[in-house]
Amino acid sequence: MLGRRSDGRVFVREAPPGLAADKAGVREGDEILLIDGIDVRQLDERRLHQALSGEIGDPVKLTILRNNSVVRVTLKRTPAGRPKEKPAPSP
Repeated sequence: MLGRRSDGRVFVREAPPGLAADKAGVREGDEILLIDGIDVRQLDERRLHQALSGEIGDPVKLTILRNNSVVRVTLKRTPAGRPKEKPAPSP
């Protein structure tokens, strides 16, 4: 889940457990700088969504800023949405 500031910068609001961002180590508060080498400030909402969408299992490369350090991660796309919770074991 992402949020955009008025200056066009994009931040991670949440990386739901079990989804691609979480699995790749993306954290809440990370600023996304590039998606597959494209500056996110140049992307409108539709193009931002398209850049992150694709076939399940396909890679997407993110360049993020975390605590004044640039971090590069490659995600393997997962199905959209929150992962289903496992049912509680029977007593």
